[in-house]
Amino acid sequence: MIGEVVDGLMERDLEKAERAIQQVLRLSPRSREYLSKRVQVMVLRGKYADALAELETFRGRLSTTETVMKSFALMSLKRSDEAIMLIETLPE
Repeated sequence: MIGEVVDGLMERDLEKAERAIQQVLRLSPRSREYLSKRVQVMVLRGKYADALAELETFRGRLSTTETVMKSFALMSLKRSDEAIMLIETLPE
């Protein structure tokens, strides 16, 4: 149920979505799903450096969505060479 609320907020109100995600993460601090959603909201809100810092804490391989978010953040920070190299690692 909380997933639908967060998804709806991500479409309508990013600030409220970020707060809702924070609440979920207080209950489940290692939830990869909500850690990833927090990164998505950071990117959508223009918090590119914060999003990159958050992604650096992720364990294991990044998902395709996480990789695209990281690449977008890098591009937005004028780090296009890194962004392109990252996208090239995605499967075709």
